[in-house]
Amino acid sequence: MIRLDRLPTREKLDQKGIDLPSLLCPVCDTCIENVNHVFVRCELASQVWDRIFRWLDMVQPIFLTIADIMDWIVSMHYSLKRIKVLEAIILTAMWTSPISP
Repeated sequence: MIRLDRLPTREKLDQKGIDLPSLLCPVCDTCIENVNHVFVRCELASQVWDRIFRWLDMVQPIFLTIADIMDWIVSMHYSLKRIKVLEAIILTAMWTSPISP
């Protein structure tokens, strides 16, 4: 759902003609709430990614989109087992992240 950009973010709801009081992210109130903002660029998402990469003892790459994250996983030169573990951690982080508070 995330990669297909089919989550009901405020941007998507607006595109479907649903009237909302604001299109801004309810967490940071600075950017339009869309999938890439919620899971990659929002201040809260940035803090989550920072903690995950510190926990993994890895340098955090710069991600701008969900596709960047998926492409990064595929580009890793690790064993298949380590890539699968990394992928599971990242997908779990996105699965459990709230769209709004």
